[in-house]
Amino acid sequence: MKSIAQYKPYAPLAVMLLLAFSWAFNFHVPSPLNDAGLAQLEWLYLLDILLVLPAICFWAIGDKRTATLKALTYIALMLLIGSLIIPSEQQVLISQLSPLRYVVLAAILAIELFSIALVILAVKSALNAASDPDDALANAIAKLTHYQPLATLLSFDLRLWSYLLCHNSIQPQYYRGQQHFSYHNKDGCRDNTLGFIVIIAFELPLVHLLLHFLWSPLAANIISGLTLLSLLFFIAEYRALAKRPISIDNQQLIIRYGLYPSLSIDIANIASITPNSQFIPRSKHAKRYNLSGTPNLAIELKQPIGDTRQVYLGIDQPERLIHAIACLQANGAQN
Repeated sequence: MKSIAQYKPYAPLAVMLLLAFSWAFNFHVPSPLNDAGLAQLEWLYLLDILLVLPAICFWAIGDKRTATLKALTYIALMLLIGSLIIPSEQQVLISQLSPLRYVVLAAILAIELFSIALVILAVKSALNAASDPDDALANAIAKLTHYQPLATLLSFDLRLWSYLLCHNSIQPQYYRGQQHFSYHNKDGCRDNTLGFIVIIAFELPLVHLLLHFLWSPLAANIISGLTLLSLLFFIAEYRALAKRPISIDNQQLIIRYGLYPSLSIDIANIASITPNSQFIPRSKHAKRYNLSGTPNLAIELKQPIGDTRQVYLGIDQPERLIHAIACLQANGAQN
């Protein structure tokens, strides 16, 4: 069972949602708490978002920089929510403060873009030095935050931008490992990704024009923006598939697959590795690393990693990986 301390980072979001719902109820539903709708005080709402929310952020988050950014973000969101839930005739202070949310959000965006630019420069420098790209990302992110969920998100995001902007500096042999195994040719995996890229690039302008004239310009811009993000993801994924290998290093199997986070498995923790030809349904006890067809390798673990007990892979030469792990396990048994 998780301790209370493990839930602390989620407290600011929970408090923000609680305040938003409770104040929406207060401003729109007469009750004894608001004197039957007569005591709907705007200044109390502002006290909650300007004092209570920042206090919760600094209590729950150890890193002061992250706490400050989250506090400013939540205040900006609550100013926006306040402008929507507080009746217009009762808005006095908030109508003056609401435009500040754009200034706050712009400042946060500028800070984050500056931080990401510094990280990308650091990563590019490390890539040019032919070091492990994943290690370069981890070292750069460690300078920004130690909050694991945020670090995981930033790692994925920066890996995407690394393959979009610096893919020429990345080679499979730069990754940690004595033996590397590819997976991009399995069942036309990489070709299928290229097909998605072509389809999205072709339909993007057409769908934008249709939505613009048949629905609304705002909807067209939002949907086209989301589609553009998916296009960037597929381009980065297409490049990562051929360059980010599965590796064996220091008695560990390091599973990297496209842009997704890697998984390290001790060779000694592998109970069996066998060919597979069966469809594998989703399960909380199984991880699947496969984009086309069915996985062709099944790995059974002696001890689970978290909830994971089985790992299924789709790679180009499954027999080569089976042989490599068998050799390492035989050598380990002899030693």
